[in-house]
Amino acid sequence: MAMQTKVCDIVKIRPGLALVLAGLMAVVALLFGTPAARASEGYVVYDAQNVEGLHVTVLARPNPISVGKIHLFIRLARPSGLSNEQPYRGANLLVEFYHLNGPGADKTTSYVQRRDLTAPESEPGTYELSDSIQNEGDYRVTLTIQNAPKPISTAFNIKALPEPDDRFLSLMLLSIFPIFLAWLIWMYLKRPGSRPDQPEPAGQADVAEPVAASPSEGKL
Repeated sequence: MAMQTKVCDIVKIRPGLALVLAGLMAVVALLFGTPAARASEGYVVYDAQNVEGLHVTVLARPNPISVGKIHLFIRLARPSGLSNEQPYRGANLLVEFYHLNGPGADKTTSYVQRRDLTAPESEPGTYELSDSIQNEGDYRVTLTIQNAPKPISTAFNIKALPEPDDRFLSLMLLSIFPIFLAWLIWMYLKRPGSRPDQPEPAGQADVAEPVAASPSEGKL
C-alpha cells in the first residue's frame, strides 16, 4: 500500500510540474525568440542584375524597416562566365539617403535631409553600413562607386514605418508572467490530496482494499 501511495503521489505531481515547465518555456520563447529571428542579414530590398556591368544586391535589417537603426548589406559582383560571379572589391561606395515624404520632409524641394555615408568592405564584394533613420516616410537611397573609371550609380526606394514600441510588449510579458505562475501554483495546490491535512478521495481507498483482500479470499 505504501508503494502504491508513493506512485500515486508521483503521478499527481508530474502534471503540475509539466504545466509549470510548459509555461516557463513559452515565456522564454516569447522573450528571446524574436531577437534571435532578427539576427539574420536581412531581406532583399534591391536586386539589379546589370548596373554598368555589375550585379548589385542590397539587404536591409530590420524587417520591416522602421524609424531607428538600419543596417544595409550591399553586395557587388561582376559576371564571370555563363553563371558565375566574382566579387567587386575595393569600391569606395557612397550611400545617400534622401527623405522624399513624411514627417520632417520639406514639401517645397525634391530631396531633403541628405545623408552622405561611406560603406566599408567587410568581406570580398560585401559592403556594410549602419545608420539611424530619424523620421518615418519614403526614402530614396542612392549608391555610387566613386573610384570607378566612370562613377557607377544606382538608386532604389525604401519605406520607414513608425518605430515599434518593443519595450511595451516586453513589460507586458514580464508583468503577466508572475500572474501566470501564481495561477499554476494555485491550480496545483487546489487538486485533491495535495495537502497533508486533506484526505484522499473516498473512491481510491474503496477500490484499493478489495484488490488487496482478494488473494486471501481465494485461499479460504
